[in-house]
Amino acid sequence: MGSSWAADEADRDAWIAFARALEGRRLATVRYLDIDYRRHDVAPDYDGLREITDEGQWAAPTFEFPGGHTVDFGVELETDDGFVYSVTWTPPGDTEGLEVHHEALAGGALSDRPSAAVWDVSTRTTWRAFLGHVVTRVDVHYEPWDDAGAWWCMRLEFHVDGAGTVELSLAQGNPDGTVEPSSDNVVVRLSEHA
Repeated sequence: MGSSWAADEADRDAWIAFARALEGRRLATVRYLDIDYRRHDVAPDYDGLREITDEGQWAAPTFEFPGGHTVDFGVELETDDGFVYSVTWTPPGDTEGLEVHHEALAGGALSDRPSAAVWDVSTRTTWRAFLGHVVTRVDVHYEPWDDAGAWWCMRLEFHVDGAGTVELSLAQGNPDGTVEPSSDNVVVRLSEHA
């Protein structure tokens, strides 16, 4: 279904239902697709999606900022039954917003970005507290796009039973910890239950 931009309330409601497909599913794997900032230094001859496994790169991941993660292309969530749910952004233009796909970003929704870095953040970040837990609710936060009745989604929240809340926003995280609007970046913030 893709873009969250909706021409009217009926389109908006259909997209909300599509985005809620993660509800009732148990998280198993989480991957970020990011610009491969270090490719020219560490793998200049490599072509295609590059999975980051080098411990040196994991010592200072390019997606971290104080207070969360900032991801250039998007987030892939895979559940224990093999369902893949991905979140990215609609290319800036006449419509904008978050996109949800029921497929992998790598080779699917982002097939036009074959040189991304793939970070499996499942067990190396605060995501590990969410693995094995069920997404009980997906909240879709829409805002009016114009005065003609169109809508766009800039934020999704996943409530994960026994783990906490995951917030995905159409935004950019900065080195000083601030977050600012962006049309081509996703900020991820995880709030764990105490």
